[in-house]
Amino acid sequence: MSKEVNYLLGYENLKIVQDKKMFKCSLDSILLPNFITINKTYKNILDIGTGNAPIPLILSTKTSAKIKAVEIQKEVYEMALESVHINKLDNQIEVINEDINEFAKEYNDYFDYITCNPPYFKLNDASRINDSDYKTIARHEKTLNLESKITFATALLTTLRDKDYNIVMGSGTKGLMGTVKEIAKENGSILTVVGYDDLELNKNDASVKIKVESPVERTKILLEESDVLLFGPGGLGTLSELFSILTTKVEIEDDKPIIIYNEDHSYDDVIRLLDKKEKDGSISKAYKTTFTIINNKEDLATILDSYEIKEERNKVR
Repeated sequence: MSKEVNYLLGYENLKIVQDKKMFKCSLDSILLPNFITINKTYKNILDIGTGNAPIPLILSTKTSAKIKAVEIQKEVYEMALESVHINKLDNQIEVINEDINEFAKEYNDYFDYITCNPPYFKLNDASRINDSDYKTIARHEKTLNLESKITFATALLTTLRDKDYNIVMGSGTKGLMGTVKEIAKENGSILTVVGYDDLELNKNDASVKIKVESPVERTKILLEESDVLLFGPGGLGTLSELFSILTTKVEIEDDKPIIIYNEDHSYDDVIRLLDKKEKDGSISKAYKTTFTIINNKEDLATILDSYEIKEERNKVR
């Protein structure tokens, strides 16, 4: 290999290791991290398909958060390691040589922010690909495609559309919640939004908007308005809502089904905690019978499809 060390465009203090035989760092990898607003509370960031690590290097100038950079190609991963090392960022940036799909199965923690500069061409029989496998993987969706990043949202909304379900959600518009709402709008699903703040509610393009004054009232509304309660990947707010729903459901002996979608293993610790509390007698065994754990989109579609529509339009939280 004919490696060379260059300065990153616009960053006189950052160096990057490159090889002319491979796909070199491009302008979009420089621009992407400059469109990101980093919250000071962020502690963990993930960069998918990091290449020779231009995005993590630039992010290191914006935050002290720990950054994991995943790269599937061994030789490119080694250049990323060198790039991190020559900039003395080994304590902040960890480069991992692994397929992101395998990494996602093994990693059981949360990330505050995820970045990715994905391949931008579909790979099919008509594709004009480069003789260099390095360049093909960088340019074409050979090992990673955009659909894999929104598996939960697309699987959920496809099923809801086919079954003519209505959707009841909180008023947040960012992250996965925002993605689900966007796809719901495209699918023509009826969307009911429940929230505390007029400003936040008004950001939603929803059929029905319900303002509540407390978490207790919000839980009550979600239980009343939904026929099935579905919890996907989320943060502290989602976990808080899950425990509130579980507690209320046991107290009022409601038989409404709850589905926990756990393909990314984000609920593993929660499930272990409930198991432990049940064994030591801290909680009733009834808690474990109040929800069903689903680990893939096919089973999600199957179980949602199995519920009978009780009203003219079913409602899923």
